[in-house]
Amino acid sequence: MLNFILFNVILLVAGFVAVLILSVGVLACSAPIALFAKSGNPPRTVWLPFIGIGAIYQVYVWGGWSAFCVAMTIRFTQKPEVTWDWLYWIAGFMECVSPIAWLAHKEQQGSRSLAEVRGIQKGTMLYSLLAVAAFLAFAFAPSLIQRPYGWASTLLGFAYGGSTSPEQRADSPASGEPRSFKCEQPLPEFTLGRASNPSDTELAKLCACVWSKLPEGGWEREVSAKIRGGEDPGWRGRGFIPRFGAALDACGGRSL
Repeated sequence: MLNFILFNVILLVAGFVAVLILSVGVLACSAPIALFAKSGNPPRTVWLPFIGIGAIYQVYVWGGWSAFCVAMTIRFTQKPEVTWDWLYWIAGFMECVSPIAWLAHKEQQGSRSLAEVRGIQKGTMLYSLLAVAAFLAFAFAPSLIQRPYGWASTLLGFAYGGSTSPEQRADSPASGEPRSFKCEQPLPEFTLGRASNPSDTELAKLCACVWSKLPEGGWEREVSAKIRGGEDPGWRGRGFIPRFGAALDACGGRSL
């Protein structure tokens, strides 16, 4: 429960920051247009570029906000103590679109005509669809975040596209080629330490313990079986890796 509350508080505060960043950028783009308007009727070649820059800026900011919501959702659902992933994804999605709705409500309160209200509604619909599309795209393919927002991911400590499955880490030359282990249960092949050499009895106990740590009937066991069978577990695989490692630690695997 505390994790879920913290998750929502972070996104709530970050949502106001995103709105502030958006407002400052839009104001910077619209200020030259206002200056030119005071001098008369400026040609389109003068004010169209600023409108275009402002539109691109808003698209980039709302896309970045969607990427942040996805990144925070992934970070929290990877915690071993978090079991209701779907609840975090629903909350993350709602937090993603709520700043757009809030900003549109504020703009409508200050509108002076029905035409202006309709324009705000159209803009809200457009940016909401953009945020939803970006959220879904980044949720199913988090590595896409790196292309437009890699600099922000690095700054905030997020990393995508570089995670490997337990099987891939076991075969990595950089690991010093420690001994890898297989269980009778449908668990991924794994390594422990470079000098780890548990007996068959110790390994059997470890495997049974790790398997018991994965909730019966939960998605963790399904993902584990897919990885063991060489299948792609999809986006669930990112959440399984830290839980599998936590189970190994809890069962004393690192000390064998």
